Amino acid sequence: MSTNPKRVAYLLAAYPGPRLSGDPQDYAGDYALYIRYHLAKLEKLEHNCDIILGINEPSNCPPGLDEFLKGLQVECFLKPNTGASYGIWNESFRRYPDYDYYILMEDDYVPVQDNFDKTLVDIAESTTAPYVCTMVGWGCGGGALPHAAISNGIVNGDVVRDVMSKGGFPTSPHRVDSFGNSCGQVTFSQRFLPYGNFEDFVDRYKAPYWDINNIKMYYDHNKEVLLAPQQWDIQQ
Repeated sequence: MSTNPKRVAYLLAAYPGPRLSGDPQDYAGDYALYIRYHLAKLEKLEHNCDIILGINEPSNCPPGLDEFLKGLQVECFLKPNTGASYGIWNESFRRYPDYDYYILMEDDYVPVQDNFDKTLVDIAESTTAPYVCTMVGWGCGGGALPHAAISNGIVNGDVVRDVMSKGGFPTSPHRVDSFGNSCGQVTFSQRFLPYGNFEDFVDRYKAPYWDINNIKMYYDHNKEVLLAPQQWDIQQ
């Protein structure tokens, strides 16, 4: 059991359908692969989170998905396939408004350390930033707009509630801009800026990234990893 005293929701955004970046090996025959691996990883780790699984439902629901979801021992909801992960997180904030912190995770990334929730809360409470992500990026639409380039991380519940009272987190209809930046990331991230600059934790943990066919490692390679692509975790 984690020693984290805060009430923390673990918002897992999932999509059991074809990936724009290409399906991993065996994925096409098992669209619940990422969800199963992710939840199994959480079972192995010490933490004190309430796990909430949000799913963007594909137009053609994969065979067996309904039965798989019925057997899960976590809070779960399905929604139309809009807004990518950011749409799921916005809906999660609406449905579950009473947490001190929200850990934001996409299904193809996993935490890799026990008590990751306490670690993230400690990082969040060491700063005034409303959103601490894995890695901050810059640029979109020709402007130097900071955004959560690797968006997995932790957000402040008080800030989330205030944003939701003012219309929530609108999602961009455009997946990427002309510079290759995810407009969804920018649109979501910018809603936090009135509450302070957001930060990342690359000064404490390196940031592995799955670049379709290989792992890229950002920042100090000698540091530990806290959150990682499933492909990195499988290789360990």
